[in-house]
Amino acid sequence: MVFTYSLIQNPDARSPLNPSWQGIEVKQVDPLTVTFKLPNLLSAFPYSLTNGIVPKHILDGKTMSSLRTLPFDTTEPVGAGPFKFSKLEVTGGTAESREERIALDAFDNYHTGRPKLDRFVIHSFRSQDRIIKSFQNHENNGMVGLTSVPSQLKGGTYRGYNLPLTAAVMTFFKTTEGVLSDVKVRQALVKATDTPSIIKALDYPALPVREPLLQNQLGYNAAYWQSGFDTAGAKLLLDENGWKMGGDGYRHKAGQELTFTLSAQDNTEYARVARLLQKEWKAVGVDVKVSLEDDTDFQSTLSNHSYDALLYGISIGKDPDVFVYWDSKYADVRAENRLNFSEWKSTTADAALQAGRTRSDPALRSIKYQPFLQAWRDDAPAVGLYQPRFLYITHGPVYGLTEHSINAEVERFTNVQNWMVREKSVSQTREQ
Repeated sequence: MVFTYSLIQNPDARSPLNPSWQGIEVKQVDPLTVTFKLPNLLSAFPYSLTNGIVPKHILDGKTMSSLRTLPFDTTEPVGAGPFKFSKLEVTGGTAESREERIALDAFDNYHTGRPKLDRFVIHSFRSQDRIIKSFQNHENNGMVGLTSVPSQLKGGTYRGYNLPLTAAVMTFFKTTEGVLSDVKVRQALVKATDTPSIIKALDYPALPVREPLLQNQLGYNAAYWQSGFDTAGAKLLLDENGWKMGGDGYRHKAGQELTFTLSAQDNTEYARVARLLQKEWKAVGVDVKVSLEDDTDFQSTLSNHSYDALLYGISIGKDPDVFVYWDSKYADVRAENRLNFSEWKSTTADAALQAGRTRSDPALRSIKYQPFLQAWRDDAPAVGLYQPRFLYITHGPVYGLTEHSINAEVERFTNVQNWMVREKSVSQTREQ
C-alpha cells in the first residue's frame, strides 16, 4: 500500500490523484498497519482510500516514464478480484472502427469463493450505433454507456437497471463574463426553471437537486433550497433590473440583448433537457442558443471553459465535501483542475467550505456548511436539476444485480461474483 501511494505522490508518474495526496505522510508500521498523517484535518479523507493497489513486486524499480507501457497495464495484469485476465482481442484498423474484447475467467481462489459466472467478457465500442446493433444481434448480454433506452429496443424483450448516482446534473452559469455575470439574471433563470417538468420528461424516476448538496447527505438543509419555479417572479426580477421585453419577444438592456449559449453533450437525455430549458427561459424573454457537442469537442469546451452556460453532471459521492466544485481557487486558470465550472468566487463560501471539511463532528460540519449553502442560493452560480442514473440494459434479468445507489459507474460490479444469467428449476421426486 505504501508503494502505491508513493507512486501517486511522485509527479513523474502523472497520476490524476496526485493533487489530493500532496503533503500526506504514508508510513508502514507493521505488515498489517499503515498510518496516514495529514497536514490538516480532512473529514472526507476515508473516501480517498478507494483506489486500487498496484503490485510492488512487479513495478518496483521501473522508471516512471515506462509505467503505462509495461505488460502489467496490458496483457499481464495482477489483481485480487473474482475474475482473472484471460485474453485481449483488438479489431479494426482505424480509431473509428477499433474495438477491444477482454476475456476474464472465474478466479477459483477468490476470497469469498468462486464466482457463479464462468467467464466475463468486456467489449468496447466506438459508437452508440455499433453497441446497439451488437446488442440486437445478441452478441452481448448487456450494454452500458447510453443515457436512455434506444427506440430500436422499445417493445422488445430487454431489462433496464436504473442505478441512481450520487451525482448532480446542473446548469452552471459562467459568472465572470457576459449577461450571466449579472446576479439578477441568474436568479431569474433559477426562478424560470421548472425542475419538476424536466424530471417528468426523463425516461426514469429521479430525485430533484435543489442545492449543492444531495438529499440525505450530511449538511443538506431544506432552508437553503434554490428558488422554486415562479415565472411571474422571474419576469418581475428582470423588469426591475432593467431588462425590458422587446418586440422580438426577448429582453434588452442598454442596447444589449439577453442572450447566451447553453453547451451540453450531444446525447438523448441532455438534448431533451437543454431544449426544455431553452423553452422555459424563452418564456421569460431570454434568448438561449443550444450547442450540442460530440464527446471530443465537449471535453475541449469543458477543459477550456469556453461556454456561457454548461449543462453537466458532477460526481459528489457520499461525503458532502464539494470543495473542488465551488471554492474560488478552482476557478483560476492556473489551478491544477478547473472544476469550479461557474467560475464562482465567494469569500463567504470559501471560508464555510474550508471550515466544513476540517471538522470531524457531523453536527458541527453541518453548521459550518450553512453560510456556503446560503451564499450559493443567493448568488445563484448554478441551477440544480436532478440526480442522474446509470443505465444498464440486459437481455433478460441478471440474478444478483440489484438497483442500488452507486458513487461511480464501476460500482455496479460490487457483487459481480454473485451474478447469474440463467435460472433453472429443479424438482425432486421422493422414492416410495
